[in-house]
Amino acid sequence: MPTFMHQAFQRNECHRQDPLRRFRLHLICTFPFDLLQVIAAMNPDKPLACIGQNMLFNRHSKGPAMKLTILGSGTSTGVPMVGCHCPVCASGDRRDKRTRASIIIENSGKYILVDTSTDLRKQVIREHIPHIDAVLFTHSHADHIHGIDDLRGFHFIHKRIIPCYGSEESMKVIARNFSYIFKGMEAAGYAPLMEQNIISGPMDLFGCRVEPIPLMHGHMPTTGYRFDDVAYLTDCSSIPDTSRAKLAGLRLLILDALRYTPHPNHYNIEGALKVVEDLRPEHAILTHLTHEVSYSDGAKLPSGVEFAYDACLLLSNPEKLTCNEGFIRLILRNPWERKEFDA
Repeated sequence: MPTFMHQAFQRNECHRQDPLRRFRLHLICTFPFDLLQVIAAMNPDKPLACIGQNMLFNRHSKGPAMKLTILGSGTSTGVPMVGCHCPVCASGDRRDKRTRASIIIENSGKYILVDTSTDLRKQVIREHIPHIDAVLFTHSHADHIHGIDDLRGFHFIHKRIIPCYGSEESMKVIARNFSYIFKGMEAAGYAPLMEQNIISGPMDLFGCRVEPIPLMHGHMPTTGYRFDDVAYLTDCSSIPDTSRAKLAGLRLLILDALRYTPHPNHYNIEGALKVVEDLRPEHAILTHLTHEVSYSDGAKLPSGVEFAYDACLLLSNPEKLTCNEGFIRLILRNPWERKEFDA
């Protein structure tokens, strides 16, 4: 291993917990800018990203990028599932370890969380999230809202009430089940943590255009979200025609694809691939996965489609990129393989 790589690895205090992810991220941070320019010149048709001053940039624009992290890629049980010893639950591949489904968007230093999953505390600690500025709810099922109490830690530090958004149906259930989150509980010393808002159409959130996408989760309405040219559609089994019209021209689609076996309330992998073929995004990532699905199965997926995994980090620039790949993978991205760093 080259000396500067070894030193960067040694300086990363988190490498014992997640050596591959933390080292790669730190390595990108510590690359000299001149070296990055050389790499870019040697690979003119490849995307290149560098991290500095908490901002992400690509070589084709001087503007800050929108950063999207898949906090969790698993179904309601998570993977491994309790009591199960199947090959996926027993897998040694980190990408088969799935917390409950959620994403977070960072734009202009603001953090937009989609759903407060049951594993929220673990996810935000893992990703070093400093604060939450807004929450978008897709629906009111337990695996998507029962981490809401973990937002109290942010309130202890920042003393801010966080705005949250969702459909009228979702917000009614969440406000009823977690009334102390919105109203506080003076006798127990709880201050209000969140302010509820009904989202029924496009809005601007910290410079990012957010559009709700109505979906059906079996017989239950749910809400997907489009962020500029990215769409996140979890927990759905059908997309109404009026919503499909709002999903044209996507560069990235993150879509529910529960398992291989059909399910009444979720797209299975076959159904999700039909949606991808119909919507024709530049790239698609399948999420909300059960233990039926091994990450290694992704080698069989069509070109431009892959399985999600926890801590997958993507970035996009507000301006249209001119490189071949609109989204730039920073973590666990070939051609770097783990074996190169085991020495």
